[in-house]
Amino acid sequence: MMMQQTLTQLRTLKLDGFADGLEEQLTQPGAASLSFEERLSLLVVPDCSSRRASNIRRPPLKISTRALAVVSIRARSRASHSVTGCKRVTACS
Repeated sequence: MMMQQTLTQLRTLKLDGFADGLEEQLTQPGAASLSFEERLSLLVVPDCSSRRASNIRRPPLKISTRALAVVSIRARSRASHSVTGCKRVTACS
């Protein structure tokens, strides 16, 4: 029961790789003979791999060409308004 709570908490914390690694260790009979550090390192590797894979799978940001055109027009408009009211500074007082 306590192990199931731990697995649930790991998944709640978005540590799915740790949870998967822990579940895998529970099914392997030789894992209990490993030291704490060895078991911990066996949990870190799947989590890092899982995070790296999820970053790769993210779809690119989708934005329409119309939206890009509107943003571009607004940016140019703001730039031209901010420059027109300025005077050139020639010397410091």
